Amino acid sequence: NGGAWPVMNGFLALGLAAAGVKDWAFNFLEDYNSLIDKQSKPIFWEYYDTQHYQGGGVADLCFSAAGYHIAYHATQTPPQHLWQHLGLVPLWTSNPNFVS
Repeated sequence: NGGAWPVMNGFLALGLAAAGVKDWAFNFLEDYNSLIDKQSKPIFWEYYDTQHYQGGGVADLCFSAAGYHIAYHATQTPPQHLWQHLGLVPLWTSNPNFVS
């Protein structure tokens, strides 16, 4: 549908920040804040139309709020602590069959 999905962008921001590329995570967070600020109250839309920057789908969706939360912490936490800070364990550290 061409929409920007906050939850997926939040995980993308997390991955990039964990890889040491925080600029994109900061940009996403600033852009998302500007979309939220245009509303009379914070509404975490399911997606945003990338041509008109209008929210669509389900309003007040917890997954979208989670995407914002993940991106926020990705910009505030040192990369080496991101996974633990968010309560996540990278797959490669918990899988005894993982070969690096």
